[in-house]
Amino acid sequence: MKSKIIPILLSKFPKKFSIDTLWLSLAQISLILSGLILNIIITKYFSVSLLGVYNQVLGIYSILGVVFSLGINNSIIYQLSLTNGEKKNAEIFSSNIFISIICSILLTVVCWLITIKLPFIFSSTQVANNMLLIYPAIILFIINKNFMSLLTAFRYQKQYSIIRTFRWLLIVMITLLFSLIYKNSNLIFAAPLITEAIIFIFMLILYNKYILFNFKLDNLKTNLMFAFKSYISEVFSIVSSKADLVILGYVLVANQVGEFSFLIYFAKSILIFPGILQQNLNPIVRDYYYQKRLIELIPKLKKVKIINLITISVQSIFICLFYYILVKYYLFEYFDTFNYLLLAVISVFPLAMISWGGGILVMTNHLKQNFYRTLIIMIVSGISLLLLSNVFGIYGAILSIFITSVISVILLNEFSKSRLSIRLL
Repeated sequence: MKSKIIPILLSKFPKKFSIDTLWLSLAQISLILSGLILNIIITKYFSVSLLGVYNQVLGIYSILGVVFSLGINNSIIYQLSLTNGEKKNAEIFSSNIFISIICSILLTVVCWLITIKLPFIFSSTQVANNMLLIYPAIILFIINKNFMSLLTAFRYQKQYSIIRTFRWLLIVMITLLFSLIYKNSNLIFAAPLITEAIIFIFMLILYNKYILFNFKLDNLKTNLMFAFKSYISEVFSIVSSKADLVILGYVLVANQVGEFSFLIYFAKSILIFPGILQQNLNPIVRDYYYQKRLIELIPKLKKVKIINLITISVQSIFICLFYYILVKYYLFEYFDTFNYLLLAVISVFPLAMISWGGGILVMTNHLKQNFYRTLIIMIVSGISLLLLSNVFGIYGAILSIFITSVISVILLNEFSKSRLSIRLL
């Protein structure tokens, strides 16, 4: 793998790019394994229905984590790339942390009160009750997200990967502990809060030098201006990717939601390698664009495209084989879902071919085009999922994913081609 990746790299960062890609890949492998273990734990110690509730709650948690962040994490990456000197970096980061803490606390309290007063807005009382357990974790998650953006801005991908792996290992261990000892399904929803608290303490110890209490208030305006430019698009993107289980909670029975959440986890895992490439390429694309050398990047991106296609093809075959063995010999509860899994992998595959370039519009400051792209995807995803799943059940939900995937590919490729003369297909 390393020998194939190195030729695609920019001459300025050949070794670092390949090493960073390796670290990010290891972190993503740990994420895949952790997600699999969590699905198995909840299914075996509780039920398929509870897995559906669990993944609905985590979906809402992920969406609110982006909504409440106000795009500040993107501002950190952008602003720190334009400055030099630890003092200036600390001023920028501190102002962002200040905004994040205030806004996340206020918004979380509002959601907490709404959930207490209007629990019926959720698909079930079980989802509503467990959201009350997970709300406090959102505040810490957003703060930690800013720390992770700090690492991304400085291209500390090794540290980023280690911390991300540590987060998921903690969630798995805490969930397993509560499942084994207490056998209380409510307690597993406290795992994210405990995990984020530990991560927060850890990050505070390591990177406290970037936190100042006398930062300049003029940084607040600058950070918020850029944050809001990319914020709406980021919200649309997370809603499109995470809202499927939330919507299905209102349409399908709990057991069906559990089955769908299990199989779609495997199908969407083919998006992980393209995601690694995207995170590693984003700062490089940004630098070449502002240096007006983007044309030099096109041959490199063509090689990235080839490597990505080979990788996701092999990964898709492996996922299907592994899933079949898993459900046939161990998780019998899901054996009837294998055909769904095959269709879901086919549906996600087009998006996996191109999603490595998902950040190219943002990194080249084409925020309006990215806004339109993500808005259209969100609308198509929401409407098609609601209508098709209501008529065809799980098959309808998978068909919705295929439609959304194809439209996502067309839009991203066309915007990239028309604005940057870069073909992602």
